[in-house]
Amino acid sequence: RQTQLRAASKRTKNEKNRYKKLHRNLSFSIMEDLLKLPNKLRETESALPSESWFGDTSKSTVPFPGAIKAADLDNSTVYKDCGTYFTGNLATFTQEMSSLLELLGREVESALGSVPRRCALSDLVRLPVAEACAWTPSLDEVIQIEHTKDDVFIPKEGGQPLINPYTRLCLVGSASLAAFVGSFFGCCLDKECPLPLHFLTLGNIYTYASEVKKPIGYPFKQTRQVSLFCLESDENTSVSTFDKLATTISEFWGKFQPHWRLRLRAVPVEELRRCEMSLWSLALVERSKPDIELARISLLGDWVSRRAGFKTFDGSFPFMVFSDLINFENLLAAIRTSGSYLPTSK
Repeated sequence: RQTQLRAASKRTKNEKNRYKKLHRNLSFSIMEDLLKLPNKLRETESALPSESWFGDTSKSTVPFPGAIKAADLDNSTVYKDCGTYFTGNLATFTQEMSSLLELLGREVESALGSVPRRCALSDLVRLPVAEACAWTPSLDEVIQIEHTKDDVFIPKEGGQPLINPYTRLCLVGSASLAAFVGSFFGCCLDKECPLPLHFLTLGNIYTYASEVKKPIGYPFKQTRQVSLFCLESDENTSVSTFDKLATTISEFWGKFQPHWRLRLRAVPVEELRRCEMSLWSLALVERSKPDIELARISLLGDWVSRRAGFKTFDGSFPFMVFSDLINFENLLAAIRTSGSYLPTSK
């Protein structure tokens, strides 16, 4: 009798372990599929038109004293295996980004009613942070640092080594969305940090390009960018911030470079990233030339903060707005397309 009971108990235990393993595998598969689901779309209709124009094209042929000509910045780039270096006039012109940071900070303060906090972030984040942001279609489009022995785990002697994804580092750039989210990943704001919170930075950004021109042979390139990261308490406030920033940044560039013909448009749904509910894009438009994007403002809702486990003191998830206010590569492209640029010193 006892032998039968032991055998039955062993069978029950084995079945229980089998179902636990099955449940674990199914849960992992379901969670993996859920991570691929995109953000919901913006529900409230915008008071802004889907397309607006800024700048005065009648001034495009008027000479501006002190303007920088596109020819002044040519032939001043050096390519190396480890990156892109600027020389000559371009090396000096990189300082313009710091001046633009100051000007854009004032515009944001005027629009949102509070001074954005300046910050300096890390270029590196953990792999789960990059996955939570879903800024790229695939993690293959993120620079993943080669793992070290600290990232490797071997369950048993002679077994297959496993790489711990939670310790894997990614090079995303200090001005990327992932850099901001990584600073709050798995955290909770206390009562001394009430929303809204606005953060402004000038830092690096690493972008992926499937078609890379020679002499660069790798699909990633580094540039500098002014980025704004907004945390809001609710969806309506974040939508209001999103629209205000679109108008403010467009008017700024329209006044700052009056000879540029600028178009602000609501980006179609099929062009949105998985993390975006809505997107405003400001671009320089020249006849018979490709459009050059100057700024983009992304409405993220609480989608990213939920995936990142980032909460406020009352247990709610902050609503995010992320803005690429100006990218150095795009600024150079805009100058070469338009032919001239009025520097901040003028």
